[in-house]
Formats: sequence, C-alpha cells, structure tokens
Amino acid sequence: TLRPGGAFLVIVNRPLRDPCLRILWREVGRVTAETGMEPLRLGDRRTFSAEGLRELFSEAPFDAGSLSIAEIEVRARRSGPDMWSILGRSYDVFRLPAGARATLRERVLGEWKALEDGRGEVPCAMGLRLVRCRTAAPQAP
Repeated sequence: TLRPGGAFLVIVNRPLRDPCLRILWREVGRVTAETGMEPLRLGDRRTFSAEGLRELFSEAPFDAGSLSIAEIEVRARRSGPDMWSILGRSYDVFRLPAGARATLRERVLGEWKALEDGRGEVPCAMGLRLVRCRTAAPQAP
C-alpha cells in the first residue's frame, strides 16, 4: 500500500544500443524459441518508454506534477565469463532449463570474443531510468 503524500522510487530498464546486450538478447530469443518456451513478458509495456511512464504515473494515487524521470547509463568492462556472471542472472536466462542456459552461455561468450578489447574485457552499457513520484497528499475532510 502506498502512503498518501509518500515518495515512490523505481529503477526500470530502458533501451540502449549496445553490442554486448544486443548479442545477449538476440541469443536469449533464439535459445528460448529452440526450447519451445514463450518469450518472457514482465509487467506493463508502458514501462519501456518515458512517455509510457508519464502515462502510468498520471493516474491516482500519484501526483503527476511531482514526476521526474532521469536517464541513467551504467557502463562495465569485464572478461566474458565475468560479464556473463552479471548478465546471465536475468529472469529471461534464469528460467531456461539448465541445458539451454549452458548453450546460451557458450554462444554468447563465443560472440563476445569479437568485442574484447586489448585486455580481454568486454565493454557493456545498460540503460536505466530512475522514476521518482509522490503519491497524492491526503484530502482534508
């Protein structure tokens, strides 16, 4: 339950063109299809765009005038296996059967080799949005 006049904060993913993630999500889609599973669809699709977020937070119990959306970019450089240990924990990967996860890992690590820098690290950038909004103040009786 949200408290009237309280603050609500959430971080959601946002699209960001990144070769590391493009490879990962392309292969997640392929391996998911090969297993016969449906693609994972979590939550309201409006959370994938700033416009959609504005729409979601324009309704009660939120005070739309207090809404702020900050674009964030998180960058990392890790070895392929270390990057996998971070990105391979997503819901899309975790729900796959163990054999499919192993296949996915092998494919992704193989393709990430082409992205490695001179130190053997794979660069990756992830897009996020920090959404802040207050709930409407309680109405006087």
